Amino acid sequence: MSALVAVSAAAFLFGMANVDATWTVPQWELAFNSIPNVAKPNVPVWDIDPEQLDSTDIPTLMNALRANNRYIICYVNVGSLDSGVADANSFTAVKPTIIGNPYPGWPGEFFLDTRRDETRALVKARFQRMASYGCHAIEPDNLDTYTENTFQPSKPNLTIADALDYMDWISTTVHDLGMAIGLKNGGPLVTPYNLVSKFDFAIVESCAEFPGTCAQYDPFIQAGKPVFAAEYTTAGSGGCPIVASVASACAATNAANFEGIVKSCNLGTEYQSCQTYNSNGAASELADAAAVPNASKLAHSASDAIPNASKLADPASDAFPDTGKLADTAPSTKPNASQHASAASVANPSTASDTDPRAGNRSDTTGGSFANDVRSSG
Repeated sequence: MSALVAVSAAAFLFGMANVDATWTVPQWELAFNSIPNVAKPNVPVWDIDPEQLDSTDIPTLMNALRANNRYIICYVNVGSLDSGVADANSFTAVKPTIIGNPYPGWPGEFFLDTRRDETRALVKARFQRMASYGCHAIEPDNLDTYTENTFQPSKPNLTIADALDYMDWISTTVHDLGMAIGLKNGGPLVTPYNLVSKFDFAIVESCAEFPGTCAQYDPFIQAGKPVFAAEYTTAGSGGCPIVASVASACAATNAANFEGIVKSCNLGTEYQSCQTYNSNGAASELADAAAVPNASKLAHSASDAIPNASKLADPASDAFPDTGKLADTAPSTKPNASQHASAASVANPSTASDTDPRAGNRSDTTGGSFANDVRSSG
């Protein structure tokens, strides 16, 4: 199954040819913890975690999203293992173990040794499932585990060089499966290692709360690739940094030309798009996106008033062999998984074990299609 390639859904969404830094990014929504009403909010880009749903509900949700011309980004945890996920036993069964130290602040979650071929094979299987669901793009979470005490004292921790090698592998693997790939976390590496050449878009969390963090992703904007920013109003179980105010969060993401949204940390129905935020408004402007209690109630109307919605290609119809183009696949996400805040990403990229010959010398492998798709839909 391929879909986000040259003229595919991704191509409509984020094309990069002759792009200036003033184009409007399409609005988006994060919906991980329930079966959403895909018609509300009426935005073209949806970031979901199919594997939070029952297997029988996944095709219902995906069909509803496609019927409403939604561009589907799917979450996949690539850097740690949540012991409660369905495929956890496949990871824990590997000997010698690929499981590292506990992830601080996330009970039941452990770091993965992303240097190991066994880890990558299992992560690839996750990508393949997302492609089979009909996702257009992948949100790979926990790319920045090089900032953590992942394995010591039992063995060396992951390094920036390890992270860069893993990012290269992820970019190639996801593109080969016909999907677009986003950068999640790892902001300090964007400029020194030219990550914009490997990723089609970026997703950043809580950058308004950490001075200088939003600016780390500006190379994506300059290249005509979208940056989707999430800010949080409650700490939640994962301790998401809380926005000082909706107004200040939206001011920061709007100034960076990101598509910012404000959500609760548990990614429930609370929703405010920063593109449409009225700074004179009240907290009541955090609109409820009205989750629907069962899959049978998912909206299938294709009449949503999305500008140029017809340009969002149906992933099922995309079959492009060219891996340099973008494809249609969806990322999986656990509750609060987008929620490992970028604060940990502030590690200095010039430290230890970072002498990587690839720094600043990477050719762009994304093909530019993803940027054009989003731009056209906006």
